[in-house]
Amino acid sequence: MVSSVNILQAYYHIPLKDKMFFTYKGENYYLSNNIYICKNYNLYLMITKQPEFRIVENIYHQYVSQDHILYKYIENYVSLDMYYYSSFKIVKSVSVSGIKQSWIKLLEDVKNCFSSINKQHTNMTVYHYYYYYLGFLAIEMLNYYFDCHEYIDVGFQHNICSFDSKTYMNPDNLKLTAIGEDLITLYLNNLISLKELDSYFQKNILVSKQYAILLCKAFFPINYYRQILMNSWDQQHLYQYLTCQLQHQIELYHYIKKYIDVPSIYWI
Repeated sequence: MVSSVNILQAYYHIPLKDKMFFTYKGENYYLSNNIYICKNYNLYLMITKQPEFRIVENIYHQYVSQDHILYKYIENYVSLDMYYYSSFKIVKSVSVSGIKQSWIKLLEDVKNCFSSINKQHTNMTVYHYYYYYLGFLAIEMLNYYFDCHEYIDVGFQHNICSFDSKTYMNPDNLKLTAIGEDLITLYLNNLISLKELDSYFQKNILVSKQYAILLCKAFFPINYYRQILMNSWDQQHLYQYLTCQLQHQIELYHYIKKYIDVPSIYWI
């Protein structure tokens, strides 16, 4: 496998240590191999208008160097509000059946992984079954709102939603998923209030199917599943996270009733 050191030396004539963020001749850079998102990054630059990460051409005047892209990082202290609003921009559409299949596969992976964890930590069982069946609930909600041939609009959202623009705007933090998902993540993690969430949606009205997919995604416990699969879970943190997020899920459930028909869910 080619190293970032070799990429920097061969394609940019930059002799540096093997690390992603670095400073060279007083300029800050970031080297990424996230090509799937990077192919759309120029569009992201157009949407956000004042990006902190800007693509650097290599010595052959190309953007991609053996599946790597070099960015120059420039701090410009732009309000993150602009980036939150950019999450409402449609980039393309994806099939709901693809989302459903990926969720089902993730549930199976988590089930297989948890069987080995549970032998050592039996007190994790309650958390696991709650989150496991919460995933089933989200899939049933997909079945309630969508048929297998429908498509939803997706846009640039982020794996980590925070108030740190360097983390937020990092090209490796980007993903293409449901419109407005960043704001739902911020709300579920208690980083913005329901009133603030509502103010964004009042200025960026979505269609009913877009609200529906956001509600489904709000119930699908992706962060828990990732922790289990990476064996990075912490029991105390899980309890605190569950308590906080459950309250926000209930509030969001009632809030979205303003926009769409919501089925009765008694056990949450």
